[in-house]
Amino acid sequence: MIGVRGRIIMIIAFFSASSAICSLAWGAATLVGITGYPNDFVKVNTSTGELTVLSNVGGSGYGFPQGIYDVDSNTHKFYMPRYNGSILYLITIDTKTGALTEIPNPLQKELIALGFDNSTGILCGVTGYPNDFVHIDTSTGAYTTVGNVGCSDCAFPQGISDVDPNNHMFYMLRYQPEGLHLIAVDIQTGTIIAEIPLMVSLLVVGYDPAADILFGVTGGAPNQFVHIDRVTGELTVKNNDVGCPDCGFPQGIYDVDPAGHKLYWLRNTPTERHLISIDTQTGGLVVVPEPLERELIALAVDSFPAPAWGCPSTLAPEAEASVRGTTVSSAANMVNYLALLLVPIGPIVFWKVLHNRR
Repeated sequence: MIGVRGRIIMIIAFFSASSAICSLAWGAATLVGITGYPNDFVKVNTSTGELTVLSNVGGSGYGFPQGIYDVDSNTHKFYMPRYNGSILYLITIDTKTGALTEIPNPLQKELIALGFDNSTGILCGVTGYPNDFVHIDTSTGAYTTVGNVGCSDCAFPQGISDVDPNNHMFYMLRYQPEGLHLIAVDIQTGTIIAEIPLMVSLLVVGYDPAADILFGVTGGAPNQFVHIDRVTGELTVKNNDVGCPDCGFPQGIYDVDPAGHKLYWLRNTPTERHLISIDTQTGGLVVVPEPLERELIALAVDSFPAPAWGCPSTLAPEAEASVRGTTVSSAANMVNYLALLLVPIGPIVFWKVLHNRR
């Protein structure tokens, strides 16, 4: 017979083991992208920036909304809208082979954001005005509207968004008359559960699910790499400048490697473009010295393999209560922890207005 003390030890040991599996199960990352015209799908060497062409996914008559894409690492599919003439379709690309499938039904509306929640298998997005939050059927391209995140005076910087698969959150920026806000949308319900005012503009909003870090890069000079408090919006500077005097950053073209805790991004000068990585925990910057041979209009991480186990919420009880607007008691959390012993958690993994048209 196990006593109370033994039961508590078992619960703690199980919960700690579950967290470890969740944190350590992320596989080695493969970095992929789409080049500028004629739009080849490429594998990107993270050390040298060398591009290996897997297939061609564009060409004459096709165009791509910038920064609107994400990867399903469970099935190794890259999702992105593509214009065929003036009509917008959803395409999927196999990240290992480059094989392309165009969903035959046109998309109902343009998208200004797209994300995939690997823990629920939901492909979600935000449409153009009136800015509905939608679930997208990956077989038909049909939208199911589950919420609305816009307003009459709101605007959204395209492609600056990310998914938190641990807590099923979609983070994005929203400009309002009173200033810039970071909003968190419940992916399953489409409800805005947090609206945090920001004092500076951000070029990146990203989430590292293995480290449970929400981060960003500030606009202007210097371009600071910061951690973002999900309750208060407070910014903690980890690197005071990841830019350079004549650098520029293409909007929305970045992704996170959770296994290596790296943000992959592009940094351009007037004469060259470089792949960079930033340590999501420390802010350490690495610039690949060899310039990229071609422009990239998309850059995404596929984690091989997908994690075998899911995660409970990684927010502290008080933070989760504040973000979700609910009361989370210690007793309720103990019930949740006990439930982990009986109910297997589903698999999770993380993961991600100009048209590049010819």
